[in-house]
Amino acid sequence: MTGREHKALPGPVIDLIRDGVPRAELRAYGGKAVWSALCRTATSALQRGWTYPEWCAEMTATRSTLGRQARLERGRRDVGATRTVKTLHKAWTRAEHYLTEAPAPMTADDARTEIRTIRDNLDTANTWPENPIDKAALATALTIAGANGTNRPALPRRTIAAAVGITESQARRALERLERADYLRTDTRGQPAGPDARTRRATLYRLASGCRIPVPVNGSVGQRLSSVGQPTFRTPGHGSYVGQDKLAAAVAAFDELGISVSPSALAALVDAEHTEARKRLRVVSDD
Repeated sequence: MTGREHKALPGPVIDLIRDGVPRAELRAYGGKAVWSALCRTATSALQRGWTYPEWCAEMTATRSTLGRQARLERGRRDVGATRTVKTLHKAWTRAEHYLTEAPAPMTADDARTEIRTIRDNLDTANTWPENPIDKAALATALTIAGANGTNRPALPRRTIAAAVGITESQARRALERLERADYLRTDTRGQPAGPDARTRRATLYRLASGCRIPVPVNGSVGQRLSSVGQPTFRTPGHGSYVGQDKLAAAVAAFDELGISVSPSALAALVDAEHTEARKRLRVVSDD
C-alpha cells in the first residue's frame, strides 16, 4: 500500500491509458514514447494511493490502448503477457524511485497561489496583452484555472467565447496569440472524444509565469530586470506587436545600471528562438 488517500486518476491520465500514445509521437519516438507514458501513468496512480495490482489491472484491461501498445515491440510484434507484465512492474518501480526523490506534487492551494501571483505580476508590471480580446481571454483562463485549482487548465473554446462574448473562431485565434506571446503553452492537445465522436476534448494549457525578461544576464542586471516584467513583443517577422512602453522600461533598467543598449537589439534578443539576435545586443558603455 502507498499510504496515500485513494483517489481517481485525473482525466488526462485516464485518456492516455484508454487512447494510448498518439500516432505522431509513436512515429517520432517509438517505444520510448510508450515507456514514458507508462511511467507517467504509474506515477499518477502512486500519487493517488493506487496499488500496483490496481494499476496493472487498469493497464491490461481490454479498453487500455496504452496497455496494447506496451505489448508490441517496434509497434508490430506481440511480446506476450509475461514480458508485458515485467515491463509494467519496471515502470512502477521507476515511478516509486522517482517519487522518493521528487518534490511534493502541487496541490490545488499551491496552484491557486501561483495563479494569484501571476495576476499580481501582470498587474504590477502592466504586462497584460494589449489586445482587449486577448486580455479578457487570459483573464478567463486564469479564472478557470483558479476555480479548478490547477496550473494546467482545460480551456474549451466554447467556454472562452461565452465568457468573453466572442465567437469560437475568435476564441481560437485569441488562444493562439496568447500562446505565441508565451502567456500560455500547450500541454496536451485536444483529441476526438472517441472513434466516432464529432466533438474534441479541450486542449490542456500550461500557465506561463510570464513576468521576467528572458535576457541572459547575471547579478544586479538580472535582479533589476526581473522587476520590469516580460515584454510581449517579438522580433520583426515573428508576428507580434512591439510594446514600446515595455521596451522603454527594459532599456531604462539598463540605463540605471550605466549600460546603454540598442532598443531594437534588445527587442530582438527577447525572442529566445532567434539565436542570431544575441549577437545584436551591443553594449555601448559598461561601468
